[in-house]
Amino acid sequence: MIYFLDQIHTGVPRNIVSLPRSELLSEGILFNCNAKIEKDWMGRVTPVGNPTEKCLINYLVEAGFNAENIFEQK
Repeated sequence: MIYFLDQIHTGVPRNIVSLPRSELLSEGILFNCNAKIEKDWMGRVTPVGNPTEKCLINYLVEAGFNAENIFEQK
């Protein structure tokens, strides 16, 4: 569940990427975590680190954010 722009979203809202200021949300999460992103042998994004931060990264990836590019900006 996530509270964003005065709304509560449960599960993985597929439209969160299209919400205003969604990039700010993703950057705020990814710029402030110590987890890293690696690719597994099939080329899939795999977060490595703190379990909570890994879940947040997975949430953003499932919602459609390109977490790998955002980490590169970091």
